[in-house]
Amino acid sequence: MILVNVHIKVKPECRESFLNYMEEMMPICRSDRGNLLYLLKVSIDNPYEFMIYEKWESIEDLKNHSNQPFFKPMLSKLSELVSEPFVGERYEVLI
Repeated sequence: MILVNVHIKVKPECRESFLNYMEEMMPICRSDRGNLLYLLKVSIDNPYEFMIYEKWESIEDLKNHSNQPFFKPMLSKLSELVSEPFVGERYEVLI
């Protein structure tokens, strides 16, 4: 099992646009083969800091997700809304 955390800092003036866009994209991402969980979380301390938490059956499923036709346009759209580059972390579950 693969876990992914993507940390996102959104420009204050883009918060609503970001939330609207993610509401549109989350069902699409969740429907990818091998997706077990795809959540958008917001920081309790900062309403402009978000994290996407993903759980995948395998690294192959995660790679497949990154190769979907919607993925690059999604990253491009998100890059317009953030105040700094996203930070992504990938982990394999051992136990």
